[in-house]
Amino acid sequence: MAGIYEIAKSSKVPADQVRNVFNAILDSVKSEPVQIRDFGTFRTRTAGARTIKSPQIPGGVATVPERTVLRFKAAPATREALNNGARSAAKPAKAAKKPAPAAAPAKQQPKKAKTVAPAAE
Repeated sequence: MAGIYEIAKSSKVPADQVRNVFNAILDSVKSEPVQIRDFGTFRTRTAGARTIKSPQIPGGVATVPERTVLRFKAAPATREALNNGARSAAKPAKAAKKPAPAAAPAKQQPKKAKTVAPAAE
């Protein structure tokens, strides 16, 4: 797992600056979602209080209090880079649309029999 120092070394940026960026993101996400284009969106949500079962606790039931959790949704470019092993987070080209299937031939309606009036004699 890469930490501040590994990221600083690989990006050739001082570790203090890398730490400051992460701290700024963390401070901002506490009040509003933080979106980094072509990377993803960080946001917080409240996980409600719940009860859990645990054999290690006397009585077997415990209550987990409400808490704030951090969520991350990766951008499509990030998902693409992760799934294809690409190093660039550039947006993938859109695939060409498939041509619309040819319309099925219209069904022919059965011909109605002509009603012929009997000939007058």
